[in-house]
Amino acid sequence: MGWHTWVLLGYSLFGRGFSYVGVAPLYIGEITLFFGFITLILNRSFSKLIGHYLPQLFRQPAPCFLVIFFLWCVFHTIPYVPVYGINAIRDAAMYYYSLYAFIIAVVLTARPELLIFLLRRYRSFITIFLLILPFTWTIYQAGVSPNIPGTTATMIDMKVADVMAHLSACLAFFVALKPPGVISFLFLFLMNVGYVGSQANRSGTVAFVLAFLVVGINQIQSKRLWKILIVVGIALTLIVALNPNLIEVVSSKVGTIFSDEGSTRYQGTKEWRQRWWTKIINYTFGGEYFWTGRGFGINLATVDGFDPFQDGILRSPHNGHINLLARTGVPGFILWLCAQLSWGSTMLLAYVHSRLRGLQHWSGLFMTLLTYWIAFMTTTTFEVIIEGPTGAIWIWTIYGVGMAAIQIYRTTPELLDFSGRQPVGVPANEEALALQPVFTESKG
Repeated sequence: MGWHTWVLLGYSLFGRGFSYVGVAPLYIGEITLFFGFITLILNRSFSKLIGHYLPQLFRQPAPCFLVIFFLWCVFHTIPYVPVYGINAIRDAAMYYYSLYAFIIAVVLTARPELLIFLLRRYRSFITIFLLILPFTWTIYQAGVSPNIPGTTATMIDMKVADVMAHLSACLAFFVALKPPGVISFLFLFLMNVGYVGSQANRSGTVAFVLAFLVVGINQIQSKRLWKILIVVGIALTLIVALNPNLIEVVSSKVGTIFSDEGSTRYQGTKEWRQRWWTKIINYTFGGEYFWTGRGFGINLATVDGFDPFQDGILRSPHNGHINLLARTGVPGFILWLCAQLSWGSTMLLAYVHSRLRGLQHWSGLFMTLLTYWIAFMTTTTFEVIIEGPTGAIWIWTIYGVGMAAIQIYRTTPELLDFSGRQPVGVPANEEALALQPVFTESKG
């Protein structure tokens, strides 16, 4: 789990460039997935992990739908491997990274105290991420990042949509779980939102706004949220006063998502996507690929006639949901929606239940996971996210932590409920050391 958290940090700070760590075809994402399997297999209680803890997870609807979705995708990959070779495996990354979710969920369910370890690591992640992000983002934007030896890829290759998703979750964690360090977080968070957010594309902007609204609606009485809103309001007022044209730039960028009016710079990509998405919907919902889709391995841009450069590099319609529809047909698309919506609704119900019971730390955890999910599902609608390890491993990690958190909440809620009960699996003499850095709120 410690190794895995460092890998997640690498993806968040260096983007696609970090995914090239390793030796082809075994890169860091596949190596870490292999380590996950080794962790389970070499465990002395392997039979118990598979025979006891794994079945426990299937009391939830999300893992059940995910397994069926996974098998459906496998059946739409195997026949195409002899035809398309490595491209079939490459496209299968859209679903085979979901194995991360099961590995993480089983490990956490077997050892609930590791959930506390992850929360401590995530608090450290926020600090490191907010401190280093301005530097890596500047290098990326300046185009001075060196190439990875033997490839044309650069060491830092970031997606602003991914960055905005992480910033959304940082806000949710800070507001809902109330760790100490109000002033330092506000300074770093607003600096990054102002610097990176001002250059965000449409998907990143929408993802952040939606996640912010979710946090705001559910934490409307939070003093911390209001502090952020006041500071943001003052900062925006000053920025607009200095640069009134900023309003027009932002409104044109966001407005093109919802209407056909606006800047031609953004409208071109929107029209291209809409035409391609419409064609895919037509030949699946109303055409010959209803049941089977086109399978994994074929280049959708080429066969659909939407490869502007005719070089075969473009493979995705820039919408993970539509991409899955095209490759797995309507049944696969429905299974994908069931797997995601069942997980999201479970998190929402758990959040409401824990909040009504006054379990602040559980409700804060579910709020953070839900915020991450909303942000990433939004960016998946407009970006190439689940098709590669940079976004997919984060998404499936969140998915796995959520499945485990639900199970732990049902069986050992005292783990994060400090109402005089000792957390399970944490020795009494280590309890304060383990939990204090994560949850203690300063009186300020």
